Amino acid sequence: MAPGFVSWVGTIAPVLLWMNAVEPVYEELDGWKTEIKGARTLADLPPNAQRYLRRIEELIGTKIVMVSVGSERNETLGVKNPFLDLA
Repeated sequence: MAPGFVSWVGTIAPVLLWMNAVEPVYEELDGWKTEIKGARTLADLPPNAQRYLRRIEELIGTKIVMVSVGSERNETLGVKNPFLDLA
């Protein structure tokens, strides 16, 4: 995972010029070898998959609301209803 970039450009430049002056900052996380396709809740995921999702939440500063564990429509975990807090 590359959660960020380091830039040496001191001024605002067009995006293409900026992208030539950045270097990804990598972060390694432990993976998992177990199948996640049958998961129906976050608790069904391997601990390292759960840690991976929590880390993404930390990096993006918001909660994940859905996680796909396969290619089929019914293989999507609804982690949190994004519309509950709107009332």
